[in-house]
Amino acid sequence: MHHLDGTGSWSRTNVRSWTPPLTDPMMAGTRITNTSLRFHFQFALTGNIHDQTQGAIVENSRIVRVLRAPPESGADPESAVSRRSRTPLLVSFTIAAAVLTALLVASTAGFAAASGATTVAVPPAIQTPVGIAVGSDGNLWFTNFGNNSIGRITTSGTIKIFTVHGINHPSGIAAGPDGKLWFTNQGGGSIGRIGTSGKLTIFKEVGNTHPDGITAGPDGALWFTNLNGSPESIGRMTTVGTYSLYKNPVDTTGTPSGITTGPDGALWFANSAYGSIGRITTGGVFTTFPVQSRSEPSGIVSGPDGALWFTGRGNNSIGRITTSGTVTTYSDPTIRGPIGITVGPDRALWFTNSTGNSIGRITTSGAVTAYPIGTAPGFMIVTGPDGALWYTNVYANSIGRMTTSGAVTTYPGA
Repeated sequence: MHHLDGTGSWSRTNVRSWTPPLTDPMMAGTRITNTSLRFHFQFALTGNIHDQTQGAIVENSRIVRVLRAPPESGADPESAVSRRSRTPLLVSFTIAAAVLTALLVASTAGFAAASGATTVAVPPAIQTPVGIAVGSDGNLWFTNFGNNSIGRITTSGTIKIFTVHGINHPSGIAAGPDGKLWFTNQGGGSIGRIGTSGKLTIFKEVGNTHPDGITAGPDGALWFTNLNGSPESIGRMTTVGTYSLYKNPVDTTGTPSGITTGPDGALWFANSAYGSIGRITTGGVFTTFPVQSRSEPSGIVSGPDGALWFTGRGNNSIGRITTSGTVTTYSDPTIRGPIGITVGPDRALWFTNSTGNSIGRITTSGAVTAYPIGTAPGFMIVTGPDGALWYTNVYANSIGRMTTSGAVTTYPGA
């Protein structure tokens, strides 16, 4: 089974207890309080887990660890069980998923302890932000690859960071049909889910080798790419944690990264190493479309014109592919190592340039414009609820905002 050892790292052993470290470098200075942790075990497929139960670790559909904590103030309203209630909670676990919920208690001044199913907000710290998405609460949510946390920023620029054991080099992030944010853990080979108030669940699965891009599918599930898989694979997870993995029987050398739902009801993804665009139906049938050699497709999005648009990082291009597989490539001196791409509020495609420190815009007819953003390049990009473009600055440890006229605001992490 998977557990957290004394250094906060993952190990695969059958040890059934864990003494947390007093300080964990992954927690950005947050202190872990040993006296606030009590572990209990229960072996059953389902069972009554009473008041103050804060989560569970399950393995092979059996509860092997129940996490509890004493009543403390300031708990998140989305806690697994209300501390004021004595009503038993019946919890069932999907056989296909092993769900880990970890308990974090913060003694940092000004922050109250939280339940095991709930993250704790810590002072703002943005470190190597990668993915970014709009949440159901109207805020922007992003992954902090560098310090193992999930961040939230309002359209007015207020930042809050959520961190807990189990987040391990998060990368892609997307809003799910359940109103939660779903993200990939590249370091932990797992998929995470976080509510808009901070409640966290980690779904650990064998076979998730460096999951990267993630998107909500047309079937109400989350679909994600697996980097470094052999053969290449695309994963699917329902909102209750049921997991499926689809391996491409033909294209065994691809390195899928970005993924999006296409206008045809299939999932489309970028194969960065192989130089192709892939398509998979919700039934698991693959199709591969070659694009220009050395293009290294990275980001992909469904465009306003009924086609898919993607970035060609390797050959400084923006590509367009119809659902029948016809490819058009656009080049321009201002397109320089593009990575992320999104549809803007003006129905143009906006993309980040990994070199040149700019945000690019391309119309569906191919007209290109570039806007400078300062001294560091953007990475992933999304249209915000305020009609602006929001992007991650992976090297500058900040979140950027750009209006459609090119005005830039940068929000650094403290």
